[in-house]
Amino acid sequence: GGMMNVETSHMAMEAKDEKRRRLSQATQPLESIDNTATSQTHEESYSKDRRNKLKSLRLEAIFHPKFENESSEKDIRKEMLEKIQNGEGHLEVTLKHSGSLRLWSGGSRFYSKNSANNSVTLVGEFLLRQHMARLWNDQNPNNIDGKTPDINKECTKYDECSTYLQTHRLTLAFEVITPFILGDHGSIPKRSFLILLAVADRTRQTFYTTHELISLAHRFRLPHNDYWIFTSHNGAEKVFEFYDDVREIGTADIVVKGLDQLVDQYHYGEHDID
Repeated sequence: GGMMNVETSHMAMEAKDEKRRRLSQATQPLESIDNTATSQTHEESYSKDRRNKLKSLRLEAIFHPKFENESSEKDIRKEMLEKIQNGEGHLEVTLKHSGSLRLWSGGSRFYSKNSANNSVTLVGEFLLRQHMARLWNDQNPNNIDGKTPDINKECTKYDECSTYLQTHRLTLAFEVITPFILGDHGSIPKRSFLILLAVADRTRQTFYTTHELISLAHRFRLPHNDYWIFTSHNGAEKVFEFYDDVREIGTADIVVKGLDQLVDQYHYGEHDID
C-alpha cells in the first residue's frame, strides 16, 4: 500500500511539472513562432507545431454577460424611465434574432465563444464573404441575373474591412441565423443571413456605441440590426406596454409595424440625443 501511495504521488508531481513546463512555454511571444514549411504530413506537422512552436495565446474578443438579473424587471424599467425623464439617456429598441454568435477580428479569425477554425465557425465566414461579394461585386453590382456571387473571387471591400479591423484591433460580433450545419438552434429561416450586433474595441477595452456601430456598418455595408429610439418618458412607457402585450405572440411583422407606429407618434422627446 505504501509503495502505491509513493508511486501515485510521484506521478502527480510529474504531471504538475509537465503542466508547469507548458505554462512556462506559453509565456513566450507569438512573434517567435516559426512558420517554416516541412515535408511531413499535415497531421505530423500540426502535432509538431503545437508541441514545439506555439508559444502563447492572447485574448481576441470581449464578451458581454449574457443575462443581468440582479434587479427585478419593474426596478429596471423604473430606473430607465427616471433617466429619460431627467435627460440622462434614451431608450433603444432592437429586434432579437435567434441564432448563433460568431466573432470576427479580421483575416481568418472567425470563432465562437468556445471554438474556432471548424465547420461551425466557417458558416459565419461563408455568409459574410457571400454578403460582401453580393454587394460589392463590380461586374454584377445589382445581382441582376440572380446568381449567387463567387465568394472565392477577390473582394476588395472584404479585404479593406479585414485590414481595418486588424489595424484598429476591433472584433465584430454577429448573430448567424441558418438552417444548415448548426443544428436545430434558433430560428429556421428560408434564407441564411447574419446580423452585426456589437463591435468590441480591444484597444479602448469598450464596446462601440450604436452610432459608432452603424457608422462602421455603413462604411463597409455590413448587415446591422434595426433600431428604434425613444427620448420621451411617454414614448418609453408606451414601448413597455407594447412589449408586454406582444412578448408571447408577436411575430416580426407585428413587432416592426407596432414599433414604427410608436416611433412616428413619440419620436419627439423632451430632450435631444447627443
